[in-house]
Amino acid sequence: MSSKTIKKTIFYITLLFICLVYITIAKADEINNSQIVPYKECHGGVAINGLFNYWHTDDNSPQDQLVKTLTNNSCSTPKYFLVKVYKVTHPLSKEKDKLLTLKDMTQSLMVYPNHLVVLPKHSVNIIFSLPNGRPKDLGFYRVAFLPVIPEKEYGFNISHKQLEKIRARASVGIGLSTALVIEPKSVKYSYRIKRDQGKVKIKNTGNGVIIAETFDKCISDHLPEKSCKYRKNTRSYIYPGLQEQFNLANYRDQLSLSLELGQTRKMMSYRVVK
Repeated sequence: MSSKTIKKTIFYITLLFICLVYITIAKADEINNSQIVPYKECHGGVAINGLFNYWHTDDNSPQDQLVKTLTNNSCSTPKYFLVKVYKVTHPLSKEKDKLLTLKDMTQSLMVYPNHLVVLPKHSVNIIFSLPNGRPKDLGFYRVAFLPVIPEKEYGFNISHKQLEKIRARASVGIGLSTALVIEPKSVKYSYRIKRDQGKVKIKNTGNGVIIAETFDKCISDHLPEKSCKYRKNTRSYIYPGLQEQFNLANYRDQLSLSLELGQTRKMMSYRVVK
């Protein structure tokens, strides 16, 4: 075999090897991309990370911010939203919520961005901040995510041609609404608790929200008692000056109670006498 033939053979073998390497890399990228996708199943809904937020003071954070995440579970359709913030007088009040203007938000609660484009199988973060710091008393807000057609008047930067395509195939979905309670600057957690006539009564005597969770031993006929974990029965929000009570007759043999006081938690239990 001549040296010229050998060189040609080496050249073609090298070329074949390079092609195989590129094919392998492409396949690997396909696999990696499929793993990057966070959702295995697709449906048309959207989700938010929590319908209630109690925003605590964080002394370790230089920027007092809250981040919420909105997720588009669709595999093909982008979602467009406007973010509206409403001031709530009190969660138990019948007064109408007040829609905040941009000027109002600069003096209370800011949200960014106020319009969202959420691509299929993607999530976006919404950042809340307090321009004037924390309020003296508890702050109550409702945050609404309203699905819209992305018109320019709403702040969306979409071409006329693209907008016509969106109008042709889009259907406005169902919006989401979440509750946001802001812990005051000088917060104090205190309460009175007593057992009276078969009931456990808790009164909030401070100026923060007390979150009470009750647990009961699970009931199982086929597992030994030691294998049973506690199951949560209720989650209650006790606002300042208000009282919550738990009827011991609703529990099997013991009421386990967890009180969330800001960023601390207290556990207690009460035996059921029958």
